[in-house]
Amino acid sequence: MRQVRALAGVFHADALSVKTSDALVALSGVLTGQVGSFSRQLALGVVAVGMVLLALTMTLALNSRRRDFGRRRALGASRSALVAVALVEAAFAVTIGAVLGAGAGTVAVLALIGTLPPGGFLIAATVLITLVGVAAAVPPSAIVAWQDPVKTLRVP
Repeated sequence: MRQVRALAGVFHADALSVKTSDALVALSGVLTGQVGSFSRQLALGVVAVGMVLLALTMTLALNSRRRDFGRRRALGASRSALVAVALVEAAFAVTIGAVLGAGAGTVAVLALIGTLPPGGFLIAATVLITLVGVAAAVPPSAIVAWQDPVKTLRVP
């Protein structure tokens, strides 16, 4: 700030003013709105793609353990208990991934830019990723839990 005042020949900050055209102010508002809109759309797209990938991963993981769920169901486990087991497993894995990803992202941002992201942002992103991961695990776990245990355990 001192250099700007020295270049302008103004020694009191109150005497310094910047004038710009109304068209530039309007353009700035439009660009800010467009960038903000694009950022929101990009973030929603990333969340949607992440949900699809997590749902596919959970489907493969749960289908590989289908007989285990069938045994538990045949031995008396309720469907809701099977869904809860699958969701706890998914929450555990997703939380570990979110924490490690946030840590790696923080290190990368610090190395590339030199500043740390706000702590609230890191916590919010980690919680959002965990909630999205658990939500993506609900349909595959419900499908596995509602399969007939006799059909699942039947030897072909």
